[in-house]
Amino acid sequence: MKYLFPLATILPFPAFAEVSDKMPSLIEILFTGVGIFIVAIAVSFIRWWLSAIFIFVGALYSIGLISLWQDIQMRNALLDEQGWYYFAVLGIEQFLIYAGGLGGIYFGHKGKINKLVP
Repeated sequence: MKYLFPLATILPFPAFAEVSDKMPSLIEILFTGVGIFIVAIAVSFIRWWLSAIFIFVGALYSIGLISLWQDIQMRNALLDEQGWYYFAVLGIEQFLIYAGGLGGIYFGHKGKINKLVP
């Protein structure tokens, strides 16, 4: 029995850690997307081109999503623990960020939003 402990410390054993507790929750992801959408539309009240910044922010979020999907261990762990819903919600977040940026540019440039402010 006393020889088992040194043997257990020398030999590699697979350890499975949970990944979900280190990633943002689904509600947090949705609130982030909605918050960025609201801010992107709100800054178009000031200047229409300020919403273009959120296209860049959306591109950064897209790079993060693609790199998360390309990491095979993380993808499999998240699919096992959270299911495909997690990646679907990340896609919804992407859509909200781009929609806020493009919508702010469109409505701000056309002056439709700026005419609503007295």
